[in-house]
Amino acid sequence: RFEYVLLNDVMRTLKQFEEVSWEQNFKESCTMKLRIRKSEFQRLHDSLSQIYGVKIEKE
Repeated sequence: RFEYVLLNDVMRTLKQFEEVSWEQNFKESCTMKLRIRKSEFQRLHDSLSQIYGVKIEKE
Protein backbone atom coordinates (compact mmCIF):
# COMPACT_ATOMS: atom_id res chain seq x y z
CA ARG A 1 0.00 0.00 0.00
CA PHE A 2 1.31 3.43 -0.88
CA GLU A 3 0.29 6.95 -1.83
CA TYR A 4 -0.18 7.92 -5.49
CA VAL A 5 2.94 10.09 -5.44
CA LEU A 6 5.03 6.88 -5.13
CA LEU A 7 3.42 5.09 -8.10
CA ASN A 8 6.26 5.86 -10.55
CA ASP A 9 8.91 4.63 -8.09
CA VAL A 10 6.97 1.42 -7.41
CA MET A 11 6.36 0.73 -11.11
CA ARG A 12 10.02 1.38 -11.95
CA THR A 13 11.00 -1.16 -9.27
CA LEU A 14 8.50 -3.77 -10.48
CA LYS A 15 9.80 -3.50 -14.05
CA GLN A 16 13.19 -4.77 -12.82
CA PHE A 17 11.56 -8.15 -12.18
CA GLU A 18 10.71 -10.24 -15.23
CA GLU A 19 8.18 -12.60 -13.70
CA VAL A 20 6.03 -10.42 -11.49
CA SER A 21 2.33 -9.90 -12.07
CA TRP A 22 -0.04 -7.69 -10.16
CA GLU A 23 -3.58 -6.52 -9.58
CA GLN A 24 -4.03 -2.91 -8.61
CA ASN A 25 -6.68 -1.03 -6.72
CA PHE A 26 -6.68 2.77 -6.75
CA LYS A 27 -8.89 4.32 -4.11
CA GLU A 28 -7.66 6.61 -1.33
CA SER A 29 -4.23 5.04 -1.69
CA CYS A 30 -2.76 2.55 -4.14
CA THR A 31 -2.93 -1.12 -3.28
CA MET A 32 -1.25 -3.78 -5.39
CA LYS A 33 -1.42 -7.54 -5.02
CA LEU A 34 1.79 -9.01 -6.44
CA ARG A 35 2.61 -12.53 -7.57
CA ILE A 36 6.27 -13.44 -7.84
CA ARG A 37 8.45 -16.51 -7.57
CA LYS A 38 9.33 -17.41 -4.01
CA SER A 39 13.01 -17.21 -4.86
CA GLU A 40 12.59 -13.56 -5.93
CA PHE A 41 10.45 -12.44 -3.00
CA GLN A 42 13.25 -11.23 -0.74
CA ARG A 43 14.91 -9.23 -3.51
CA LEU A 44 11.59 -7.58 -4.43
CA HIS A 45 10.78 -6.96 -0.77
CA ASP A 46 14.18 -5.33 -0.22
CA SER A 47 13.77 -3.13 -3.31
CA LEU A 48 10.27 -1.94 -2.39
CA SER A 49 11.25 -1.43 1.25
CA GLN A 50 13.75 1.18 0.14
CA ILE A 51 10.88 3.38 -1.07
CA TYR A 52 9.75 5.43 1.93
CA GLY A 53 6.00 5.16 2.40
CA VAL A 54 5.48 1.71 0.83
CA LYS A 55 3.85 -0.79 3.19
CA ILE A 56 4.42 -4.47 2.36
CA GLU A 57 2.25 -7.31 3.64
CA LYS A 58 2.95 -10.96 2.85
CA GLU A 59 -0.02 -13.32 2.52
